[in-house]
Amino acid sequence: MEVKKERPVVDFSELCVRVEEVRPTVTGVEVGVRNLHHGLAFLRHGNEPPFDMLVDITCEDRLLRGGEERFVVFYQLRSSRGGKCIEVVSALREGEDLVSVVALWPAAAWLEMEIRDFFGLHFCGHPDQRRLFFLDSHSGYPLRKDYCPIEDLEPAREFVSALVTEEAEEEDGEVNLLEFGLSHPAWGRAQNIALGVEGDRVRQVEIRLGHAHAGIEKLVETRPYMSGVEIAARLGPRCARAATLAFVLATEELLSIEAPPRAQAIRVIGLELERIVAYLAWFADLAQHADSHAVCRYAWEVRSAAAVLLQGVPVAQVGGIQVDIEPALAAELAALCSSLPGVVRALDAALLSSGGWSDRARGVGVLGGALALAWGASGPVLRASGVSADRRLDAPYCDYGASSFAAIIGEYGDTWDRCYIRLREIERSATLISERLLTLPVDSWRLIDEKLVVPVVHERSSVEAMIHHHGIWMHGHGLQPPVGKTAFVSVEAPAGELACFMVSDGSDRPCRLHFRVPSLLHAQIFPRLAVGLSIERAELVWDSLDISAAEMDR
Repeated sequence: MEVKKERPVVDFSELCVRVEEVRPTVTGVEVGVRNLHHGLAFLRHGNEPPFDMLVDITCEDRLLRGGEERFVVFYQLRSSRGGKCIEVVSALREGEDLVSVVALWPAAAWLEMEIRDFFGLHFCGHPDQRRLFFLDSHSGYPLRKDYCPIEDLEPAREFVSALVTEEAEEEDGEVNLLEFGLSHPAWGRAQNIALGVEGDRVRQVEIRLGHAHAGIEKLVETRPYMSGVEIAARLGPRCARAATLAFVLATEELLSIEAPPRAQAIRVIGLELERIVAYLAWFADLAQHADSHAVCRYAWEVRSAAAVLLQGVPVAQVGGIQVDIEPALAAELAALCSSLPGVVRALDAALLSSGGWSDRARGVGVLGGALALAWGASGPVLRASGVSADRRLDAPYCDYGASSFAAIIGEYGDTWDRCYIRLREIERSATLISERLLTLPVDSWRLIDEKLVVPVVHERSSVEAMIHHHGIWMHGHGLQPPVGKTAFVSVEAPAGELACFMVSDGSDRPCRLHFRVPSLLHAQIFPRLAVGLSIERAELVWDSLDISAAEMDR
């Protein structure tokens, strides 16, 4: 069994001198709630290097543990210079308020609203006091430990748009409300968006969340760790393996274990093949919205062939993978990867480089690098803005550290760059898969520890292994990480950085689970990019952000 490596050490000596009530922890610092905003402001502007990226904010309810301080808030910060990450923790009593950090990091807007909706904490100075995921008539806070949903079942009042009709600059102009609902033929997506339009120009944007609630974070807290592996796969239609791996890596970090090299390589094969499938499906949707039906059919046919192979690639499990990869499947994967560069060239010539579509996409929805960092962009959206940021390179996991490749970045940060980078990364993923197929380690594909891994059905097991197998799923038994240990693990999902935050209370199930999803942060950037555009081009910008309603609502 290999021991999981610890995070890089960050020097907090100057922070401790400048701010009172600061105590270093294993993963960062703990700051008293009265000095929390002062400490965060110093880390943002006074520290060297400055932590200019807010990766995530989440909360934990410690009601069942007792004590005066019921809630704990976790801020995950990162510096774009050097890539160092820290966790800032602050505990507060019920009824205490926090100060909003939207002025420091605009990305905090929806993250704080999410905590307010699900935990009931109030952030003083927040610019938007509306509910984000629920109607105003909803009562209760679902992620509190004392929440009982059956008590809050009451008729919901009709949704009332927050958009206000305003006078336009032109004389006698008028801004009208135009709703693109879940089944609107002009939208064709699983999101609900209201646009304030003047003629065909977008003047205001309101994105309505909460239509695809799955309760994943609440559900995992009531199931053993092994059950959470399957639940995490339901996070989104195009990030199932990425979400599963993030959950598995976070669990392994809590247990201080690491999977064998062969399992790590096969995990990468599955992740990169999922990226190819996701990008091809996204490109097919893009071509359909551009009325290029032949291109859509071609991209979807290649995607379907890749998806069939993806079903045969083993999924990550705690301590390794489900089963070993079949030699016949490896040969089919190699053949697919060798054909993908030609597919990419054909798709590029058929749509992205064609005059009509290219003219509509270039210079539209421009997102600069500094603004993208401030708003929490990641993945292709951030790289298109000229920022070389890729979790596979900046903080290698599995065996990505063995690969030598550079991030593909854009020049202008517009819609065309975001689309072109995804197409180019299909080739990159094919190369990464081919490298691992050629150098696949020959060791075991899972840990040889019956207390940590689930036995394979067709393998002969001892009586002791069967006992441990049943114990993994039984209440009060199974995987039990140390009390109070936390883990925050990021992976590069197709849409961007997907992270899993987990807290252990020593039991066989997570005390708190939270997924940081790229779609939520990219969706709140959309209004800034869409205002002033025509409806047609605003739709093109939305396509380029690759936003999933299932990820946002989870």
